[in-house]
Amino acid sequence: MKFFTSVIIIFVAAVIVIGFFIIDSPGEERVQRFDERRISDLQSLEIQVFDFWQQEGQLPNNLDFITKGSLGGENLKDPETGENYEYIVEGENKFSLCAVFGSSSEDKYSVPRPIGYPVGDGVYSINGGNWVYEPGRRCFVRTITKTEAEKAY
Repeated sequence: MKFFTSVIIIFVAAVIVIGFFIIDSPGEERVQRFDERRISDLQSLEIQVFDFWQQEGQLPNNLDFITKGSLGGENLKDPETGENYEYIVEGENKFSLCAVFGSSSEDKYSVPRPIGYPVGDGVYSINGGNWVYEPGRRCFVRTITKTEAEKAY
């Protein structure tokens, strides 16, 4: 009986130890959840900037217009630090959205899919790549370009 109990205790201890190596620690999981929220917020901001551009014919100077919108600006701040995300106008139809990340995306956001939106005389999309990041400050440059209708999604 003692042998059987010892075997079970060793087995349970081994499973627990192996589990720590297979899954991330709670701290790492928390950092990854914050980073996933940052990406979601930045994607939402990207769409809101594009919507502003559609309505006004130009990029906004800053993100103040969002506080008046239906979302109330809750996605303007980093979920961990409470600091505002950075928005930088790079050109007439080009802008950057920046945040500070705590982990690496490990390519889970590496496949960009530009979405075409009909605007006035054509179909426009937001181009600029993917949402891949490493720890630290990362800016995602986006350009609004006219596309051919048949290539729009």
